[in-house]
Amino acid sequence: MFNAKVPVALRSLKSSLNDAEARLVHVDIYNPLLDLIQNHEKHGFAVANKGCCGTGNIEVSILCNKFSKTCPNRSVYLFWDNYHLTERGYNIITDRVLTKYLKHLV
Repeated sequence: MFNAKVPVALRSLKSSLNDAEARLVHVDIYNPLLDLIQNHEKHGFAVANKGCCGTGNIEVSILCNKFSKTCPNRSVYLFWDNYHLTERGYNIITDRVLTKYLKHLV
């Protein structure tokens, strides 16, 4: 519901700015991320249901430190912890978003 309302709010905001130089772009990160989670194997990830760092039950960024147990091969994990993608995951999402939305920014 939120994503459906954002474009309407952006149009309203843009019209209220009159002639101000502004480019407002609504970037949908939810659907590309959901696709990556649901089709993780297509992108070479073996694990998408838990993070590389932690116990498998609690993987939160602050608990992922030099004392934490990490997976032996982070390249097959989509998530570093419960919330954050691995570097490889972020690279895939970034490429998708930039490819789709960059044309709106120039």
